[in-house]
Amino acid sequence: MALGKRKKEQPLVPSPGVTVITAYRDTRTEKNGNTDIMIKAIAVFLLSASSIYMYIDGIGLSMSLVVFFGTLAAEALILSLCYRSSKGENLVALLFLAVFVFAGINFRYEINSGFYAVVNTTIDRITDFFELSGMRTYTERVANRYVTVTAFSIAVGMILEYIVFNLVIWSASYVWCFILTIIPNLVIIYLDGLSSLPASACVWLVMMVYIALVRGGGHFRFNRGSTEYIRTRKGISYRVDKATDLNMFFMAIVIWVAGLMLALVCSRLNIYNGQSRIKESTEPAVKDAFLRGADGIMNRYPATGGLNSGRLGGVNRVTQDGQPDLEITFTPYSTDTLYIRNFIGEYYNPVDNYWTGTDDKDDQEQVSALKKSYKSGKGARACMDIKNVGADVRPYEPYYTDTTEITDGISDDGKALPSGATETVTYYPLISLDDMQIKSSDPGDGYRGVPTDIYQTVSDFCRRAGLKAGMDTEQAVERLRAYFQKNYPYTLSPGATPKGRDFVEYFLNENKKGYCAHYASSAVLIFRSLGIPARYCEGYAVSMESMANNAEREDELSYDDYYSGQNALRSSAVIRTTASDMNAHAWVEVYEKGHGWVVADVTPAATEDTGGGGFLSDLMSILTGGGSRNDTIQNNNVSDDNGTGDIRDSFRGPRAMWLMLVMILVLASPLIWIGMKSLYSDIRYRRAFAAAGSSDRLIMHYQRQTERRRRRDKEFSRRVNYEEQLLYLYPDMASEDRQRLKDILDKAGYSPHGLSDEEYEWAMNELGQSSRKRRHTASNSDRV
Repeated sequence: MALGKRKKEQPLVPSPGVTVITAYRDTRTEKNGNTDIMIKAIAVFLLSASSIYMYIDGIGLSMSLVVFFGTLAAEALILSLCYRSSKGENLVALLFLAVFVFAGINFRYEINSGFYAVVNTTIDRITDFFELSGMRTYTERVANRYVTVTAFSIAVGMILEYIVFNLVIWSASYVWCFILTIIPNLVIIYLDGLSSLPASACVWLVMMVYIALVRGGGHFRFNRGSTEYIRTRKGISYRVDKATDLNMFFMAIVIWVAGLMLALVCSRLNIYNGQSRIKESTEPAVKDAFLRGADGIMNRYPATGGLNSGRLGGVNRVTQDGQPDLEITFTPYSTDTLYIRNFIGEYYNPVDNYWTGTDDKDDQEQVSALKKSYKSGKGARACMDIKNVGADVRPYEPYYTDTTEITDGISDDGKALPSGATETVTYYPLISLDDMQIKSSDPGDGYRGVPTDIYQTVSDFCRRAGLKAGMDTEQAVERLRAYFQKNYPYTLSPGATPKGRDFVEYFLNENKKGYCAHYASSAVLIFRSLGIPARYCEGYAVSMESMANNAEREDELSYDDYYSGQNALRSSAVIRTTASDMNAHAWVEVYEKGHGWVVADVTPAATEDTGGGGFLSDLMSILTGGGSRNDTIQNNNVSDDNGTGDIRDSFRGPRAMWLMLVMILVLASPLIWIGMKSLYSDIRYRRAFAAAGSSDRLIMHYQRQTERRRRRDKEFSRRVNYEEQLLYLYPDMASEDRQRLKDILDKAGYSPHGLSDEEYEWAMNELGQSSRKRRHTASNSDRV
């Protein structure tokens, strides 16, 4: 039974002996689809443009509205005109790619600077909200933000509009439209509440309701030509016409007005005032995600530069915000790295992967020796102010601090430094080991033991590295450092230790890459297995290079108040510098007879890109302000990034290549989707063909040969039976052969008896030869 009415309302009467092939294209009426696609193009334009403008206006930037809306409106018009044919669709894809590449080359500085302007403004808004300070911003090569923001908005808007247009036309996927257009604007909603949204949010909401209504109606499939009915996987579907589209527009506006009235009522009742319980409960997590990026969320526990009071193995990637943790005021006395210690690990817990800490620094005998040396005129005595700006509440002391002379800011337990507090410590700088002579020679058995669970692992490593018991301490340290440098590369992305595996065993035997915590933990156990007392330390290591880049000279402070005695630098002054999570570090202390605990840093210099995360990680760092930084400790020299703001350095060399490849993939995604869809269809056809019988195979082969012709040739589509179709397709075929082929097709389609092998082979061969001959004839006529 026909689903539609023919023009003269006359049923189709077949001629005697002629079989009728019912096709969905016979149930159609002539109608103009131009208005339908134009309405959808307008909806896509309003949805995309309002989404971009909503964000730009929400963060307080301005741009040329005429140029922005005009460009996106022109693109929507071009899309609506070109998508009326498959050739036009392919043409607009190539045109879009060409325009984007041309604009990207000729306006790259304006677009890049506009991107940086949006990122910087967003960072400013977020830092104000969370009351942060000193967040990194990025250099804008073009200073005119009005121009750059317009260029960037147009570039993003064109890409967004192209993607959303395809989503609306082909599937009316309101879910993906919602995700693509609202996700960035959630930042504005979170920071300032719903009341802060600009008027463009109203337009966006109306268009989203419209797309949802189109999808909910179930009749949204886009079909070129003038058919009223189209076939889908779920059956026959009615294509939405102009009247239905307009009705949905008005219905969307009505729903929006009702929602607006409800919002006004909620506003009167203070149901939402921008400080909801959900918002308050999620602020810490959101703040941490902003500071540390997505990798910080994937880590098993919060960590400062990958460190957390001896906890090991739970850091997938070291993330750094570069914000000041400590503010240090002191007088430099040598070119060596300044170590500020806040944790000492004594016992290692295998598989559980953590160090048991101790409060016994066991260094007061060393302090007494250095104090005695200072009084005799050989050493030095110094003071240091340490302010806890953003670090965890822990003790923070330089080496050889006189614990009897710590003043100001110390918490009730006399050990930890509260946030915002400042302590002044007195310490005795180590100018020479000869100044530190002590009598004690045994720190205790706690610093010699290696857990039995990993003793074999440590022993096997020592054998491979050429480390033997009885070696001189200095020789063992140098050999281990060199072996690590050659065979265990430094990285900020080591990956988390698998659950149930030991941190040190996994590092030494399988992963063979890591950051400071990996080297320090392993080195402590290695030294202990050689008979050298050792312990694990965490804190901050500030190199002279870092001081030179970040320190400020404090001329109003007296040198004599902060330092007296010998100074290897000869000429020095009081300076104020900072330590951030980029300076966070783990190292080893070994016990030397006659001298006590001394630093033995075995972390190798970085030999690979310590950004470690590739393009996606770099992009996430850009969006979150993390940048690409190192906490690399090169022997006793800390490699530190001073946080200069030119972000373009992150996109040079291989990274630029990856960025270009991703952009090409995004732009070519429609073509890739079409290719994948065609490949999937071909695979399904081949599998069904292989499983079918001879009759079904012949029908499938014939339908596939004529399917493309039916779509493109209106005259052929009017042929409704095999006799007419074969005569139209193969006019040069002998009438006897054409009649026999028609009879075989009828038998294959309608007879309960299957085809014989001879009939099947003859029909397949005849169809193949006739098709090749027809293509050859068409090719010759095209050349003529």
